[in-house]
Amino acid sequence: MGVHTPILLAFTCTRLVDSAAFKQRYETLAVDGSGSLRREAVATFLSAESENSLIDKVCAPCEEKGASDKVKNEINLCSVCGKDSEYKALIDSGGVMCGEDATHARCELPQFPQKDRDGQAADPQRKTWEDDLTLDGIEIVSAQTPVKELMTLFRPSQKMINGCKTCGMARSAQKCFVSDNPSWPTEAECEARKKDGCFCAWTTGISVTEDGHILDGHHRWAATWLLLKDKEMPKPTESAEVDIYKRMAASDDQVTINRVLAVAKKLDGLEWHTKCESSALRGAESKVWSLIALLLSFSIWH
Repeated sequence: MGVHTPILLAFTCTRLVDSAAFKQRYETLAVDGSGSLRREAVATFLSAESENSLIDKVCAPCEEKGASDKVKNEINLCSVCGKDSEYKALIDSGGVMCGEDATHARCELPQFPQKDRDGQAADPQRKTWEDDLTLDGIEIVSAQTPVKELMTLFRPSQKMINGCKTCGMARSAQKCFVSDNPSWPTEAECEARKKDGCFCAWTTGISVTEDGHILDGHHRWAATWLLLKDKEMPKPTESAEVDIYKRMAASDDQVTINRVLAVAKKLDGLEWHTKCESSALRGAESKVWSLIALLLSFSIWH
């Protein structure tokens, strides 16, 4: 914990459990600290160790001092928050993060050209990507969706969601909950609190297909899922901006992950997250055989 830990502990002998406690705790801290201390203290309190905090338990291995990168990269939230999760009792309203339809490896999903967001210009390939989708009868529609519905209507298509990357986003999101009104921050409040390390993972960057699967933004979605399912966090009142890939004609086939991927494979220059292990292995084998052929050729001629 930070340098303000002694001050914080003096006021947190009871666990925060409701809105009234949150308001009282915040105002008490405000009396003894500056504005910056108050914000930091409340954010730290929300992420302080608690026997009922799902985020604390799930993220503990990532935040353990000396944890190796290998260990961090192997933490899969689809398993950690799956049907056999040891944290099942901490998951509000039950449920699992990933269903049986989460079958795609991360390497099978490309980095889709992004539209302009978060102050960044659109990807140069965005227009070409949208044109290619149109030729296949697919359009991208931006919609405001209540955060709770985003968690229930759409499910991961990726079977490996990096736990530590997600925890980093969840911890940054917790820094956004600093108001004396314990509700989810608005988009304007998220923007204003960036200077304090706030990152509202749910506001942008999540793409889905109309058949109910996440196409892009798995870690943003997973961080929001942890916030929603953590009993220590307030319930969401805000909406998320979601890009929905849907069919242009009602008579057309429903847009699925595989249908979008079929279009993506035709787009030259599209970046993919990583090479699949089998593809990398085939590439390595090819290099080995090429080297063997070169050595044989050299021995024959010499």
